[in-house]
Amino acid sequence: KVVFSWDRVNDVDLKGYEIRKLPFEGADWGLGTVIATNITENSYNELYNFTIGTKYYAIKAIDTSGNYSANMATASVEITSNPTQNIVKNVLLDLSEGTISGEVERCYVKGFSQDYWRIGLSLRTQEKWDEGVWDDGGYWDKPVSLSEAAYESQTIDLGKGFECNINIEIGLSNVVGGLLTIYVAYSDTDTNPSNWQNYAQGVFNGRYFRFKFVFKATDSSYGVDIYRINIVFDVPDKSAEGKNISVSASGWTQVDLSGFTEVKTLIVSSSGGAYVPETDEAGLPDYFKVRLLDPANSMAQVAGSINYFARGY
Repeated sequence: KVVFSWDRVNDVDLKGYEIRKLPFEGADWGLGTVIATNITENSYNELYNFTIGTKYYAIKAIDTSGNYSANMATASVEITSNPTQNIVKNVLLDLSEGTISGEVERCYVKGFSQDYWRIGLSLRTQEKWDEGVWDDGGYWDKPVSLSEAAYESQTIDLGKGFECNINIEIGLSNVVGGLLTIYVAYSDTDTNPSNWQNYAQGVFNGRYFRFKFVFKATDSSYGVDIYRINIVFDVPDKSAEGKNISVSASGWTQVDLSGFTEVKTLIVSSSGGAYVPETDEAGLPDYFKVRLLDPANSMAQVAGSINYFARGY
């Protein structure tokens, strides 16, 4: 979506504004394709399935006699990428919560620009600890040797069931001679799922999720610090389209959609190409309303047909 806004023209016989898309930078007004005309407000939203590249636009004022202003204002938009992710939840785990098992202690670390929790799933050498600085903030006060330890997250509730991709980003340090294994448990109904299985990046179907991170050391003198775990739930795209849908010459025509949680892109066009569609999207994701306006007849409402494309999840 491109949002246009501009300063209002102070002219007593102002009728409205017209926006055109130019084929290249510096193109004349006459080469532009009309996006919308006789706009009475000083803002406009364009919904479009944008391709990557630079898009050029121009706007002129129109008076009540149909004359265009002598000058036009121009703008450009750089489209660098088209988002493909539908992220329903992005969780940065609070490592001060959850459950730790094994001979592992929780350690509060002061560092960088803020204080944060760090979970030590295994500890470092005696020499490293002797070099440490201990204070009342809760640093470890003794070295610990162990062969296995685990951190288990609390339940993450997505609010409803989704078929989603799960991506996990982990910040690790001091990893020597060990193996970190991730497990996931999930359910549509159980708020505390425990059906643990090995995690592998892919598609999961559920509402409630828990994660377990198990570190197994091959050398008990060394270990790992986990200082950051970020879990991203990404729902695959869903799309729908309709062609040659009849639109009434009066009032709004409602077009129903089904199966969407959110509609991120909605493109509506006139089947014949001669009319300008106007949409009311207040009913999304369940439906939208549309009517057709005739730019050749002072934007009078007309009957016709439209095509649409909806994308979301």
